Amino acid sequence: MIRAFWRAIIWLRKKRSSAKVLHLAKAKAKAKPPSKVEFKFIFPDTYNPVYANGAFGGIGPQRDLVINFYHERPPIPYSQTHIVNEISEHKQMTLGAEVDRHPKLENPLIVRFITAGIVMDEAFARRLHEWLGNKLQQYDELKKS
Repeated sequence: MIRAFWRAIIWLRKKRSSAKVLHLAKAKAKAKPPSKVEFKFIFPDTYNPVYANGAFGGIGPQRDLVINFYHERPPIPYSQTHIVNEISEHKQMTLGAEVDRHPKLENPLIVRFITAGIVMDEAFARRLHEWLGNKLQQYDELKKS
């Protein structure tokens, strides 16, 4: 008799539990989506925005869009040698003309220093395209005023 009692209690708990789940599911189905959502931005300690004046990339083997941002600049030499000018009146020295540089570049050279690379899927690339278009429209409106 005691076993039957406990079986009945367990059966009732299961029935109530499933009824609650069904009730919650119906309530969620009737619930309206939120009218607004707040996003929090979290920056790592190493966050450091970088300047870019160019990009190189394309569609990768997994059909993701790959963009590598770079900063173009002239090469920086490893060393320079200048003539030293002495001003006799105050006995201060100043730098004169450059007489040597290493390495010596025979042909013009531009360095493209890659600052960041981004990989994204097509859906995000399209959203980014739309976002950039909106920002460019805002930029154009600012230039007009």
